[in-house]
Amino acid sequence: MKFFAKALILSSLIGAVACAAADPAVGPRCEFDSQREMDEHWRTLGAFGVFRKTKFFIADEASAGDGRVLVVEAKRASGFLVFRLNGLDLEKYPYMRWRWRVVRRLSLPDGVREPDDQVCVIYITDGSTISQTCVAYRWEHNTKVGFRQMLDYAGLRIVEAFCVRNKETPVGEWVVDERNVLADYKAAFGRAPSEKFVISVGGNSQHSNSDTRAEIDYIEFRSAPAPKK
Repeated sequence: MKFFAKALILSSLIGAVACAAADPAVGPRCEFDSQREMDEHWRTLGAFGVFRKTKFFIADEASAGDGRVLVVEAKRASGFLVFRLNGLDLEKYPYMRWRWRVVRRLSLPDGVREPDDQVCVIYITDGSTISQTCVAYRWEHNTKVGFRQMLDYAGLRIVEAFCVRNKETPVGEWVVDERNVLADYKAAFGRAPSEKFVISVGGNSQHSNSDTRAEIDYIEFRSAPAPKK
C-alpha cells in the first residue's frame, strides 16, 4: 500500500451515509446495500505508482445479513473507498464492529515475509491534504494475528496497523470482529481524531501480484461491546 494518489480533503469531498439501528447500544451502521449511494456520495481513490485501481461495488449475496455486500476486488491493484457516517461520534460510539470474509486470498507461500498487501483493510483516518494519521485493521496472510506496527508513508500518512485476520481463517467463512477504535487511535497518537475523520476500506495486492476478493456485510459503531454469545 502506498499513499493516496489524490490526497483526502476530509471535510468536503466525502459524502456521508445516513444509517440507523434498533439496538440502543448500536449507533450508525452501514449495510452496504446501495450502489447508487456509493456512486453518488463516496470517493474511490487509487494509490501512487500503481497502475490498477482496486474495484469496489455492491453485490447480491444470500449469506449476508441483508442479502447484499460490499465487494473489494484487487487484481495486482491498490485502492481505497472513503466515506463518512452521519451521526457518528466516536466518544459516544467508540466500538467498531464488522462482518467480513475472504473469497480469494493473497498469493503468498508459507514462511515468506509479508509484503505491504492486504486482502482487505478498514481505516479510521484523520488529517489534512498533506498530513494524515490512521488506525488500520488488516486481513493479511502470513502475519501473526495480534501483530501491530507503526508505518510511515513518506511522512504524509502515519498508520498504526493491526493484523486482525490472516490465512488461518478459512476462505468463504464469515467472521465478526470488533475494536475500540477510539482507544486504539488515542493510544497511537495521543489524542482523539477530529470530527472530520473518515472511514476507508482498502484492498492491496500489487506487491504479491495477487488477485484477491473480500466482502464486507456491514460496519457498525457501538457504545459498548456486543454481548458475548
